[in-house]
Amino acid sequence: MTIFQTQLTHEMPRKLTLFLVCAFEIALILFVAAASANAGLFDANTYEDCVLENMEKAKTEQALASVESICRSKHPITSTPTSEKFNAGKLICEYKSSNTKPWKSPLVTLLVDRKNEIFKFNKEGIELVAETEEKIFFNGYKTENAQVRMTLKKSSPFALEFSVTVEPDNKKHYWNFECSPERK
Repeated sequence: MTIFQTQLTHEMPRKLTLFLVCAFEIALILFVAAASANAGLFDANTYEDCVLENMEKAKTEQALASVESICRSKHPITSTPTSEKFNAGKLICEYKSSNTKPWKSPLVTLLVDRKNEIFKFNKEGIELVAETEEKIFFNGYKTENAQVRMTLKKSSPFALEFSVTVEPDNKKHYWNFECSPERK
């Protein structure tokens, strides 16, 4: 064995060991930095605030589902007495299901201000068109080939169906939400 080969044999394990030690230290520094940066995540007072504060950080549908799951585990749904009826106020509604693609965000809002005759779905004006003992019916915008309607079940648990009927074949797309009154 030549002197060059002997030096090379002793240098390789030393360089590999040095590389692994440096890589471990860098990984440890990144882990500590990430842990301290994330220390304030998911600390919101309500499920809705938790999702709204953390959904911007979610870059994929899977990450958004994880945010929703973590927020729901920190803020479980509390049952509302069945005698409670919704008449006015602001509802925060959580997306549940659809016969088409999922809703673009996990939460929507519905505002019913009867005194000032203001009705809004996610800040967009809507029209109250009918009401029964159990449901409130709203119309949203109408285009040449689509009509938007919303139906709110007024008794607990509150439920909102958002539907779009597309003409000429009258195909109906709908999204279902579970709602709860905004807590102040």
